[in-house]
Amino acid sequence: MSIFIPSSTKIVSRRRYFFLFLLINSVIGLFIFYSANFDNGFWVIFMTFLLHYLIINVSCQRLRDSGFRYIKSYVVITLLVYLSAVVLMVIEGLDCQGYGTKTLLGYYFSNFLVLVIAPTEQPDE
Repeated sequence: MSIFIPSSTKIVSRRRYFFLFLLINSVIGLFIFYSANFDNGFWVIFMTFLLHYLIINVSCQRLRDSGFRYIKSYVVITLLVYLSAVVLMVIEGLDCQGYGTKTLLGYYFSNFLVLVIAPTEQPDE
């Protein structure tokens, strides 16, 4: 399954979504961690965008396979929440205990939990 390009033929089950979510977060999280340790700001920003692109892409595929029909609405709402969280973080002086971080992480992991719990729609035969 290609996680970089949305596929209309592959089904993302609960288990596959769970493991893809963990794999994407682990691998890219390590890259972000090591890039930050070497003061390489470009790679930190690039990998952060890649992380969120992959998570949104896999989440959209999981939503599609769960029977959700308004994928574009999900993408727009997700990007608006991310943008508002980043603005809040900047206003709060990049405080990790501020409302921006809590908003971002709350939305991020609540989406994950909902998509892990959501049943997979069976294709009509």
